[in-house]
Amino acid sequence: MEMIQLKNFEALNSIANHIFEENDEASIISDLIIEQAIFKKFSFRKKPSDLHKNMRLIYLLLDSGSLSSQVFWDAYAITRSSNVDQNFPLTLDQISELLELTNTENNKKLYDDLKFFISTNGLVKQASKNHITSEEITEASSLHGSIAFTHLSEGDKKKLIETGKEILLHALILLEGWCPLKFNSSNLSDEVDFKHSKKLLDSLKEHGLIKSASKKSIDKYNKNNEILKNPGTSNDILEYANYIRTANEVIADLKKLAGSFEIQDRGASSLEVSYNFSEHLDFKSILDLSIKNHPKVKNHSLIEMLNEYSNGDFKKDYLKKCQEYREKQKGSAKDYLEKKENDKLLDLDLLESINPALIIIDSIKYLISSINARIAIIPGVQNTITAQELALIAKLDTYRTVINDGNPNNKRNEENKKREKLEKVGLTEKERTLFTSDSARKWLQCDSRKFPYRLRSSLNLSNEFTAESLKDIYKAFS
Repeated sequence: MEMIQLKNFEALNSIANHIFEENDEASIISDLIIEQAIFKKFSFRKKPSDLHKNMRLIYLLLDSGSLSSQVFWDAYAITRSSNVDQNFPLTLDQISELLELTNTENNKKLYDDLKFFISTNGLVKQASKNHITSEEITEASSLHGSIAFTHLSEGDKKKLIETGKEILLHALILLEGWCPLKFNSSNLSDEVDFKHSKKLLDSLKEHGLIKSASKKSIDKYNKNNEILKNPGTSNDILEYANYIRTANEVIADLKKLAGSFEIQDRGASSLEVSYNFSEHLDFKSILDLSIKNHPKVKNHSLIEMLNEYSNGDFKKDYLKKCQEYREKQKGSAKDYLEKKENDKLLDLDLLESINPALIIIDSIKYLISSINARIAIIPGVQNTITAQELALIAKLDTYRTVINDGNPNNKRNEENKKREKLEKVGLTEKERTLFTSDSARKWLQCDSRKFPYRLRSSLNLSNEFTAESLKDIYKAFS
């Protein structure tokens, strides 16, 4: 508990409550899986999942006590460490030589980091030209053998998973208006340039890895740093700069995390596609293997696990929704679908083919959009903001609530009268969902809102603080 300051409890305890409160993990995943299956089957224009469905999944992934979280992250670590393609010309002999050179008492950290880099980027697999592969590739494919298995140690797997969870945690903190500072500097006003590292820069130049920047670029860099290091610069400006910088770094990390879940799915498991030359592991196949091998799970697939946990209601709900969408079809499409009304096997086959990676990617997309919306509302970034962005910040399921609040002819009830009015930018059809940033900030900060939002101060998190540390906060305040 000493690793975090008292002021941080407000933000972190709120997030911890969402993560560790009683959650029906089967229903959280079931809702999103069924939504993906219905979309794929009927090819209607996909509406984004509502706020709460996406957030419930993110919270669930941060709960280490959840079986779903355990098997999801286990599958993530395996696919992440096997599917990364690097332009890597080194041979197995050279990899072995590098490890021998760094395996000394003075280079222990360098040696450990090098091993982690090799094992989590599939470099042995690539250097061996796929003669050495992961055990999961061999188990998932009846056609692929291996002279040896790549090995991801439990320590490296834990570190990889903690890194993924930390990215999600930082995103959640940003959504609350706080800025998580855990990037080797406590503030942008600190000395962050590389003037003190001229020797390091010269070394990188000597090895041909960098070249000198243009005078224009250096002047721009120095000007920005001077503003931030100036004692006269207000705390607000520093906080805004910290938030924007950190938010952009977290967005970049979220994109990489989502990329780890991306698949080569073109209607079949990637291991069954003849042009999958890189032997990319399919997340769904590996997730099913993780479920099968988990000591507390009796099922062999996510779908069967969800169906068992819901006493069979999962598949019943899905089939019911399929029927409802058939009835909404018109003309020849309806005639065609009604012919297959009783063919439940086809419906269930489609359900089994849905890759759970898709629901994680969608939730990460929501996080990215939500953070971008919060950047947009920072003073000086832009003068206007859309209703969709405001809905993301205010945690509303639909942006129509924002439009109604911005309608001057809308009758305001007692609760709405307490809120600041939104000012529209113009009256045209295109501008009717566009509002001034100044009025939007006041509107968001109203205490009468269910989720008032304002940019807060930074949270200084030590390197020892992880998503698991939230459990201590939850226990202390629950």
